[in-house]
Amino acid sequence: MATGLNPGAHASWQRKEAPPQVRIDVPAFIGIAERGPLGAAVSVESWLQFTAVFGSFLPNAFLAQAVRAFFENGGERCFVARVAAGEIASQTAGVQPTDRSSSVVADAAGFFEGVIATLRQRVETVIAGLQPADRATSVVAATTGLVPGDAVILLQSGTAPVQATIRTLDPVAQSIAWEQPLPITLDLTQPIIVRADAVDERVVQSVSGSTVHWHRPLDLRFSLAAPIDIAIGCASAAASAVDAEGREILYFGAASAGRWGNRLTVRLTTSLDPEIATRRLSVPDLPDRLTLDRLDQLRPGSTVEIAQDGATTARNEIADVDRTELRVKLLNPLIGFDPLAAANGTKPIRVRRLALTVSVRERGRLVETHPALDLPRITEPDNSPVNERSRFIRIRRLPGTSLGWPDPDSPLMRFGELHPTGGRDGIALLQSSDFTGSADASPVGMRLFEDIDEPAALAMPDIVLPAMAARETLAPEPDLPDPCNICAHPTPPLASPAGSELVEATPGFGEFEVLAIQQAMVEHCEARGDRIAILDPPLSPDQRALDWPRLASWRQRFDSSYAATYFPWIGVVDPLGGPNAELRLLPPSGHVLGQIAAADRDPGSGAPANRWLAWTSAVQVDFDDGRHAILNETGINAITSRPGRGIRVMGARTLASNSLWKQLAVRRQFLRLKRLISKAMAWTVFEPANVHFERCVFATLEGLLEQEWQSRRLAGNRAEEAFRIAIARSAADIDDGRFVVHIAVAPVFPAEFVLLRLVRSHDRLQLAESTATGGWPT
Repeated sequence: MATGLNPGAHASWQRKEAPPQVRIDVPAFIGIAERGPLGAAVSVESWLQFTAVFGSFLPNAFLAQAVRAFFENGGERCFVARVAAGEIASQTAGVQPTDRSSSVVADAAGFFEGVIATLRQRVETVIAGLQPADRATSVVAATTGLVPGDAVILLQSGTAPVQATIRTLDPVAQSIAWEQPLPITLDLTQPIIVRADAVDERVVQSVSGSTVHWHRPLDLRFSLAAPIDIAIGCASAAASAVDAEGREILYFGAASAGRWGNRLTVRLTTSLDPEIATRRLSVPDLPDRLTLDRLDQLRPGSTVEIAQDGATTARNEIADVDRTELRVKLLNPLIGFDPLAAANGTKPIRVRRLALTVSVRERGRLVETHPALDLPRITEPDNSPVNERSRFIRIRRLPGTSLGWPDPDSPLMRFGELHPTGGRDGIALLQSSDFTGSADASPVGMRLFEDIDEPAALAMPDIVLPAMAARETLAPEPDLPDPCNICAHPTPPLASPAGSELVEATPGFGEFEVLAIQQAMVEHCEARGDRIAILDPPLSPDQRALDWPRLASWRQRFDSSYAATYFPWIGVVDPLGGPNAELRLLPPSGHVLGQIAAADRDPGSGAPANRWLAWTSAVQVDFDDGRHAILNETGINAITSRPGRGIRVMGARTLASNSLWKQLAVRRQFLRLKRLISKAMAWTVFEPANVHFERCVFATLEGLLEQEWQSRRLAGNRAEEAFRIAIARSAADIDDGRFVVHIAVAPVFPAEFVLLRLVRSHDRLQLAESTATGGWPT
């Protein structure tokens, strides 16, 4: 059964409310960022917001430049999904080369040229047995892994850690000579642990079998006789604060993975709130209760110091607070205190809250301060206001540290400062699945947008990154301290000078990998039917623009109205180049998507073509009108530079061979129309299919399409020439509970009807399209 209804029929059923608003100017960018969340799609509405979340430009990525170009050219909103390769851990194994230029590892999977690796090693020995009385020399169990001039930590139970510097080593006598005699706080009759930690970064130069060759030899602080932990791929920089006994108590990590976290400095300071005394009571408090004059900042989880005349000051934790009775419950009962003397007022018990202030610096610049913090509770180790407010760090309470408190004066913390290490970008290890996503893993890359409807375009500028080798720039060696300056703080030598810069190699996807990713983009857009893919043409192997035969060959791999491409690449002044910056070539997708968004908001602009591009300085190659015509005929949208006209987009075509869908404006018009219809008809999903329902559906669609025609988005001098609606229900449709509507719509160009088929089943609404040329659909 088919019922054709002409515009104007059942006008009394037409709804009076305005049609729903939809946007098709919001793209999604997937690529490499300096920082920011992984496995998440983030809405961004300005370049300033992008830099706050994802950082700034990278020399080995295009994402930031593409987003900047989008906003510079009129874009107002986009989604960004960051990609990075996962972490891979390995360890040295077996006999190591003595030249330190390479390492034999247990598993070399994932290691290849250009990858940045973090190397860590902890070497421990013990001072035990009869020791020289002058404390200038110590006999140890072994000297392996220790280096003259290295600063080590001495740990002894019940004593604060001590930092000492090795002057000389005697491997035969198994002894260490110290720069300064060991302090008397260390008991030479009891074992003392000597600990040396080494952390450094290296670039992989090459890999042969299980041997990894480094760009620079390993530092002497690494022992070749002990295992070295090696990690590659994406990771967050981290450091741990310790208590007075040297136990790690609080983890500090960068808010997101990346080398940017290695530039952070975290300073800790401890303060004590004013004392609060207990009140006089007729009945003394129980051992785990204290009734106070006031509560001030005391809350569950607060660490407090408790004192009373004649008793040893003790540390405790507030378990609960009764603000009506001004009473606190303690985590542990008090031992050695006199509750009766506290109750009668002769010896009040005094409570002081410990507060931690955390200051964060990036490259030496203060960026955040978090004052008067309590430590996270052991039962909720990640529950801290820092984790809710900070853009830079995350903290976590480590287990087994009840009643512990960070000691800013510990030598393990470099005078109250933590310097997170181990942050890596995970760029060189990227694979195509990191961009497209994988069905058997957590959603990343393109899969993040399977359930996000808003983006109407998709771009991945980083898949066409030219091959770039890793590079390392070493900072000048620091000046040696003045030996006459007795106030100089001894600091352990760094394996790499502070301020060294490492840039990881690009993934360097080959031709077939780029094609596979771009084909996946097109298939994703076709499957959804509500977005287009902007495909950036790759460069040639010698990093030049593709010549015409190679460009034509690449273009012929695609035949879809859900994809478009622009040529050539665009040159901009490199924002990382300083005052003498040269031009850097960028794929054009970011610029183009900004112009598409701007055209959507300009009623008189029509298609996003013949529009001047902002934030440009040159085009990669220029061509004459003849070549321009050839590009246009093959569906490659040209970007040209003409005297007096600047750099402009001079084309708006899709990669479709079907003449009906060659115009990008037509495809995007139907993207908008399908979104409009889907949103306007969402109410129909659970409605019963009866005569009243049919009339309401028709009235809704008629009102919506007539509004489109009146807005001059459809062809025809009359509404009847612009669209037609037909409700068609076969016996099979009725039996299966389907409600089917055919909608014929004539776009302004090429003025041939496109048939949309709207199907309402039991719990879902589907909208598909086909073509019907030469007349109304039957």
